[in-house]
Amino acid sequence: MIRSFIIGEQRSGTNLLRTMLDQSNVLACPHPPHILQHFVPLVALYGDLNVDHNFALLVDDVCCLVEANPVLWELTQFDRDSVASLAIERTIFGVFVALMDHYALSCGMRGWVCKSTHNTPWAKELATLCPGAKFIYVYRDPRDVCASYLRAPVGEKHSYFIAMQWAQRQQACVSFEEAVGTQSCYRVVYEQLISEPASVLIRLCEFMDIEYHDKMLSPQHSNESLKAANVGKQWKNLIKPVMNDNSGGYKTRLTAHDIHIIETCALNEMQTLGYQADIYPEQGAIVFSKDDINAFSQINDALKATMTSDSSVAEVTSKTKMNALKNSIVKRYASSTT
Repeated sequence: MIRSFIIGEQRSGTNLLRTMLDQSNVLACPHPPHILQHFVPLVALYGDLNVDHNFALLVDDVCCLVEANPVLWELTQFDRDSVASLAIERTIFGVFVALMDHYALSCGMRGWVCKSTHNTPWAKELATLCPGAKFIYVYRDPRDVCASYLRAPVGEKHSYFIAMQWAQRQQACVSFEEAVGTQSCYRVVYEQLISEPASVLIRLCEFMDIEYHDKMLSPQHSNESLKAANVGKQWKNLIKPVMNDNSGGYKTRLTAHDIHIIETCALNEMQTLGYQADIYPEQGAIVFSKDDINAFSQINDALKATMTSDSSVAEVTSKTKMNALKNSIVKRYASSTT
């Protein structure tokens, strides 16, 4: 089984890469419901997972989460017993990998790609659980990442918090890459992916030990692209041809002050990854006071509330279902202890 994980920060072309790889003949590349992000904080509630009942509940709940995903998977109902039987270990990581294995097998594929960048904090655990797994570290200029987040219905909405999140995520990815080596972790630079997609994909396919196909250059025809674009406007670009010039847009979309904030917060990581600062060299670092950060937080919260209200009906319905599932899990165990 080919097991592949995309790590990095969102708004960095990870969905573009997912839909490119979906055009292979051997990989299942479903839209991610972020299983680990949702369940790692909850898994302790289940108690000893060596107890069959507890483990079966966890498997069922994880399957329910995936079945509520806004972008439907090709398999809309999961065989809980099959997922449980495929688990390498009785942990949330074991259930996650087993569900992906089950999905790939059900789709007649040799393997799968999970593009949930929220898995990054647990990359080491996944690498230990899945010897031979491939990790694809995707990164993009943080100023363009910020410009993208500001238009998306998800994520942080102030340049300070976006830049701090981006910097921390790059630190985690570089540290992981150093730990596992380049035989397990491969870098994909967004700007190269869009400007030289064929050469990037050919090298990536060699790393993943799969065959390259020219149709990977037309991800807009992927079924995964069509499904995602029909659900939310944040994925509308997936049904467009690869946007070869979609870099550097931050220069007209961000204010000079926002660019300066980002370069202050993420300068070291930018330099490590080869991105040149525009404003920092002349003006130096901004010193942020507690009052500054509190003001940024208030702006951030207000903008997030505004953008959330702009989500599609399908996204809101799915989020409601996912939140209801998590709340029911908490209530289930709260009632059992009273």
